[in-house]
Amino acid sequence: MSRLTISAGALVFSSIPVFTGCGVGMARFDAIMMEKVRTKAAFDLQCSEGQLTVSKIDNGSYGAVGCGKRAAYVGKDDSCWDVRNEHDLDHYCQVVPDTFVSEAAKPPRP
Repeated sequence: MSRLTISAGALVFSSIPVFTGCGVGMARFDAIMMEKVRTKAAFDLQCSEGQLTVSKIDNGSYGAVGCGKRAAYVGKDDSCWDVRNEHDLDHYCQVVPDTFVSEAAKPPRP
């Protein structure tokens, strides 16, 4: 019967990928997703990106308001949630409307 011996050096060395392979942090995730929403919403709402306000609604959904319209967006599939690194999120995740484009609520007149 053979024995497997693991030295401390091998243990430390083998744990390096665990620490360097961390996924995208939540703040960076939201920033990337909000930029994707801004680009998609500019097309959907027929509004320039500079005229849009994009915000996080909750974990996983984002809203865009501009040019008198608004819409909500979510990630299309698991490629948006099983993120190993920023490159994958940026290149494989797509955002899609979660609600139909609608007229933005107008504040009541005084």
